[in-house]
Amino acid sequence: MSDHQAKFIWVNAVLDIDLPLPGTAPAEGGGEKRENLGDRLRGLKKAVTDGVSSVVDTVVSGVKAVKDTIVTAVTDAMVNKETAKFDTAMKRLDEEIKNVTAAGLDAGHYQAQAKDLRDQFEAAKKVAGNADRIVAVSTLAQLAKQQAAQAAADVQRLSHSAVEGVTAAVKGMRDGAKEAIDALAETVKEKPELAKRLGDLDKLIAETGKLTDRAAQAKKLKQVNVEAESLFRDAAKAGNDDAIVQKVYAKALKDRYGIEISNPAGMANTHLEQVYEMFDKVPEADVVQGRMKKLTYQPLDDKGEKNTGAAYGGAEIFMGDYGKETWTYLDPDNPGKEIKPNGFSISTLHELGHSVDDRFGVMRSNQGKKGAGGWNEENREKVAAALIKHFKAGDGKAIAMDAAALDDMAQKALSGAKTKRPDGMSDEDWAKQPKQDKPATLSAKDWKVIDKFLDYCVSRGSSEWPWGKVSDIDGRSYHEAYDNEWVSYDATSRSASNTVRDYQWRAPAEYFAELYAFTYMQSKPPPGGVDASLAAYMFGGKSASEGAPAKK
Repeated sequence: MSDHQAKFIWVNAVLDIDLPLPGTAPAEGGGEKRENLGDRLRGLKKAVTDGVSSVVDTVVSGVKAVKDTIVTAVTDAMVNKETAKFDTAMKRLDEEIKNVTAAGLDAGHYQAQAKDLRDQFEAAKKVAGNADRIVAVSTLAQLAKQQAAQAAADVQRLSHSAVEGVTAAVKGMRDGAKEAIDALAETVKEKPELAKRLGDLDKLIAETGKLTDRAAQAKKLKQVNVEAESLFRDAAKAGNDDAIVQKVYAKALKDRYGIEISNPAGMANTHLEQVYEMFDKVPEADVVQGRMKKLTYQPLDDKGEKNTGAAYGGAEIFMGDYGKETWTYLDPDNPGKEIKPNGFSISTLHELGHSVDDRFGVMRSNQGKKGAGGWNEENREKVAAALIKHFKAGDGKAIAMDAAALDDMAQKALSGAKTKRPDGMSDEDWAKQPKQDKPATLSAKDWKVIDKFLDYCVSRGSSEWPWGKVSDIDGRSYHEAYDNEWVSYDATSRSASNTVRDYQWRAPAEYFAELYAFTYMQSKPPPGGVDASLAAYMFGGKSASEGAPAKK
């Protein structure tokens, strides 16, 4: 018997059937068993398959469990590693906060930042998804390390500014006052009183110089600075000498804050006394930090016309040629009441606010909060989609138009293509202009509806200053903040009670800078609707850990 025949007999036995060997005649009486052969074979196959499947499932389940255990262990290990890095960085930041306090200066903004970083890190540890969680905690650990390093650099400058810097500034003002007093004619009635005040100031300076505790000396020097500045300004005023005012304040800004001043066009309206006065309104840490290094004057704008604007970028404030302009602000405590501070002074604070935001990452961390405007970063495609969805649910509901074509038209309108209003065109004539060619498939009636929608798209472009008025699209207001930079904010958060100027609704950075400038200019806390994470950096803001006023 061959092996093949032997295997066949084994199958017969297993299946309890009686099949003839290959090449032989069927055995008599085996018909019924042969009829059941298919069912028996299928049963065997199923039994074998189920058994194998069960084994495979068990193996796969075991492998998955092992894999999950390994992934969880690896993730936990990496999170723990990043947590250790974060804790080390925060310990260093905490030490720098102590150093700021020890220098006799306000550490409120560093405390607020430390709290913000810890809050963010706790949130990062709860991020869903192992990979996303690792990225989140790693990013925060790196950010904490960077902020601790920046704080260390800041503290060195702060410590110097608090004593040596103010001392030099006071001496410069004292010397400037003496120069101005000596230049006064004997007949000037203010001269004797000014000379007496100079003697009193010299005694005060000498007494302060004897203090050995740096924190006590820093505190006293702030008082001496007030006296020296007051004397110098009165002496310069008596002699009607603006040139000496600008010279002395340029030196004081350099001595005290380390600010480099650039005036390549030789602009006369530098208002350096106002710069010094505004800087003196805010905590020292807001000026003596790595994102505030230079003040540059630009008398002309891009069109060659007088520049009465201001800007910030790259640790540098740019100021235009201001006269006595005033800017209009709104008083949240008295709806409808206007406040008109000096344009140069509040613009200085506004741009300084940008540097504070840049340095401490205030809006980067908090802009999505309702009390911070509820901002989202967008792009033109996303804005077009949101506007089209709203349009098709309303005025455009009955209009049959190819979706891709409508999207193309909306994006073109948002980009301003073929839509820029010609100079001198009236609102009435502008409203009559179709913003794009009417598709041949549209009726005049439908085109009128779509053209109105495209007008709306155009109105959200930056050239139209759309932030001047809220436009509620499903609870959000969309617009182009700067060229090709699109944003949206929570429309319900914009109200008279938390708005000091419409311009604050241009972008997250402007939201912070306007509130910052207004609060310090008016020496009053921000509106109650402003989130505490932002208010901590404004006048009257509470330091994160102490709950005490940050402004000294």
